Amino acid sequence: MSPFNLIASSLHRDLPTHIHDSTALRVRRLATNRKGSKSKKDDNAPLLNEHLIAELLQKKQRSGEDITADTFEVRLIVDLGRTGKHRGADGDEEEKQEETTPPTTQIVTINEAISIAHKHSLDLMEVSLKGEPPVIKALDFDKFLYHQKRKESKSKSKDGGGSISDKPVKEFKFRAGIADHDLQRKATNMINYLTKGHAVRVTLTARQRMLKEDTDAINTTLDRVKELVGDKAVEVRGMKSNERGSYGNLLLHPNLKK
Repeated sequence: MSPFNLIASSLHRDLPTHIHDSTALRVRRLATNRKGSKSKKDDNAPLLNEHLIAELLQKKQRSGEDITADTFEVRLIVDLGRTGKHRGADGDEEEKQEETTPPTTQIVTINEAISIAHKHSLDLMEVSLKGEPPVIKALDFDKFLYHQKRKESKSKSKDGGGSISDKPVKEFKFRAGIADHDLQRKATNMINYLTKGHAVRVTLTARQRMLKEDTDAINTTLDRVKELVGDKAVEVRGMKSNERGSYGNLLLHPNLKK
């Protein structure tokens, strides 16, 4: 069973039966972007995406209210973060002045909140479910985690030399089989950002044709990237990839010891 079908079958179990089919489908699509929930090890972790929607609707159902995703209203905070990014033809970020868009707040239905999250490629995260209406937030959860870790790093650093600078995460995309000169150009840009204190998100993709030639094409490409970047970066976590091996991503921080 594919990851998408597993998510879909899970949502059929978790979501109340009175949710419209169209709503369940849109929630499933949102769930494929990020699977988030409270873990057994961290009870303070916020609910995300499909788990958040299920909890909101089940909470109302348990109280005996006849509610649907078209009528259940929430207070939605939309955090677009930094805007003004310019991407090159190959999807990489190029240096340009960026501005931070202030968060906005509005009262919307759950269906409208899902649509807004889809439109801006954001996640839905729990803020406070006890209020009336409940408060949720649309944001880039990867960046949220990065900034949380950066704050923790700053608080733990006594001499100020062990924290990441307050700069936006840069993303670089690599396709398996990329030509050497293109790989070198991207790696040079990555090193430039890393030396300026930016964290870098590396996204790797492989077409079916490449996977037939090399079933481990994603890791092969990552090894080529690492060889060029060298000790200029450290991995925050291991690479996350899908079951087919056609997609993977990881986050790199500047190596502050260099």
